[in-house]
Formats: sequence, C-alpha cells, structure tokens
Amino acid sequence: MRAIFLFFILVSFPFISTGQEAQADSIQIFNYEDGYHNLSYVFEYPSADSVIRKEYRIDSSGQRNLRETNLFVYNENGDLIEKDRGYWRDNYTYDEDYNLTGFYRYRWDSNGENFEPWEGTEYLEFDEFGNHRQARFLFANAQSNGWYYTGYNLHTHVYNSDNLLDTLRVFDVDAELLTTTTYEYDTEGRISKELRYSDVKMEEVFEGVYTYNMDGLLVEREHLCFDTWTDNPFGPCWRYNFIYDQDQRLDFQKTEIYNNGYTDYADWQYFYPNASSVASLVVEGIMVNWTNTSLGKIDLSIEGLDADEKYVVGIVNMQGQRIKSLVVEGEHIYNNSYRLESGTYVLIVKDQMNRSYTEQIIVI
Repeated sequence: MRAIFLFFILVSFPFISTGQEAQADSIQIFNYEDGYHNLSYVFEYPSADSVIRKEYRIDSSGQRNLRETNLFVYNENGDLIEKDRGYWRDNYTYDEDYNLTGFYRYRWDSNGENFEPWEGTEYLEFDEFGNHRQARFLFANAQSNGWYYTGYNLHTHVYNSDNLLDTLRVFDVDAELLTTTTYEYDTEGRISKELRYSDVKMEEVFEGVYTYNMDGLLVEREHLCFDTWTDNPFGPCWRYNFIYDQDQRLDFQKTEIYNNGYTDYADWQYFYPNASSVASLVVEGIMVNWTNTSLGKIDLSIEGLDADEKYVVGIVNMQGQRIKSLVVEGEHIYNNSYRLESGTYVLIVKDQMNRSYTEQIIVI
C-alpha cells in the first residue's frame, strides 16, 4: 500500500488549467521518414463525464485541418460507455461489479437516418480478478436490424503466487487451443516478457520484451514476431522507445520498424500546457492510497474528502486522454478498483474551487 502526501502547490502537471475542466493540445505526430508533422490531437473536457478529441491533419503548407471529432462518454464509475465518431458509434456495457460485459459497434445507415448494428463482442463468466472466461462474437443481422452470434472463445487464466497473470489460454467453440500467452515479471512485479504461442504445436508467434528505467518507467518495448511488413519470418519487427521529461511525463515516443536493421517509422511528440491551481487539495488533508494488486488492476482509495463538496475524479493517460471520469459527492472516503492497461497515468482530484490534487500511477 502506498500512502502519498504532496506538500507543494501544483505548477507543472498537464491537463489542469484554472477555470475549465482541462484542455491539452498534447499529441503531435511527426513522420520523420517523410520529414514532416502530419497529425495533431486536441483534447477538450466539457464535463466530468465526457471528453472531446479532435483530430487534425497537417497539410504540406503546415495548415491544420479538422479531420475527425470523437465524443467519449463515461458512467458514474468512470468507465467508458460510448464513443461517437460521427458515422460510427461504439457502446459499452458493464455488470454490477463494473466488469465489461459487452462491446457493440454501430454505423450510420445508407439513408443517413439511423445507426444500425455492425459488430460486437459479449463477455461472460468473470473470475475474481475481473477477467472474462467467455467472449461471444456478434455480427449484424440485416433482416432484423439486430444481432446474431458468429461463435465464441473460451479463456482460462492461471495466476502465480503473487496473483499476477502467469498464463492465458484461448480456445475456440470446439475446445481447440488457439493461443497460449505466458508472462514473466521482474523483481518489482513489472511485466518483463510476454510470449505468445499458436495452437497445440506451441510455435512461438510473438515475443514482447519490456525495459524500465530506475524510476520504474517503461523506456523500451521490443516485439519479435511474424510480420507481413518485413521479409523476416520471425525475429525483430517493431521497437518502441519512450523518453520522459524532468517531471517524468512522456515527452517523446519513437517507433521503429525492422528491415535489416531498425529504421524510423513514426514518432510522437507530446506538448503539455503549463497547469495552474490556486491551491493544492493537500492543504485540505486529501490523501491517496493506491495499490497495483494484479496485472492491469489498481485498488484506489481517496481519504479526507469533504462530504459537502463535489469532486471531479479523473485518470488520464500520457496521451492526454481521460480513461476514467466521474463525480464524487457526499463522501468522506472514496474506494474503487479499476482495470487499466499497463502504463503510466495521472490521477486528478479537483473540487468546485478548482483546487487540485494530482499523482502519478504506474500500472503493470
């Protein structure tokens, strides 16, 4: 269990600015093979339960042109329930324990009047860590404008003595083994290697190797795999390098492709607006405890809340996207568990006076 007290005024964290929820023009993509900046994302936070992401393409003259606007909507637990991409809409459903039970994708019909089913997946039978044992696949039924099932996979999860995922096996509807994935961890409990094998022959088809710096931040991830992009049947195919600034925020991500040696494929540069806050919520006695209890899961506790106050709680990834978003009110203590992909996140707690508490969370 980690108990973190912060005794300074927030001056440099991204995503928070006085007088608004947040706005981060945080992602710029540079294609160095062609030598130009070609894509930008802008994130806007109009409310506690919604996020707007605008995607801009950069033309040869450097002008920014709006290409797509996405709307993300969250439930009371902070989980994503809807993603609207104009002609496409994704909906997500959860059970009473907030396990993801369904993903449903719709597309705008040819008459431009309604959304119609396209594809989806339903998840059933969860273990104590929230991992599903069955995934049923859906496709559109054109005759009824509904869904029909196209098959399902069965998943078995094996955990080690530290309750970290050791082995994942996926079977098809006929109980034939499709893939086996094993995980290895370093002495700090961080994933260090991921190995994936095909069917019962156990032929290796993917290997991921993870490297961390002294601060526990991921600095390199290398993939060995079968890759149609290269002439290499199995071997190095992709490598990702992560560079952080002095505040341990992701500053630069380099993506390289292997073709008789690694060469640049795409690079991401992150720009963070300076944050400001009239006062830190630490002054009011806010304390955060969080524990990374198992692979991809954190237990979160926020203590010292004012029951007469309304707080916005958000978990934001290093790309500026709010992964969880919810409002907490009428509580002195807030407890919850969340499943997140491995990575580094920023927890934000903000009251109605724009006073903020922020803390970095690392999920393995």
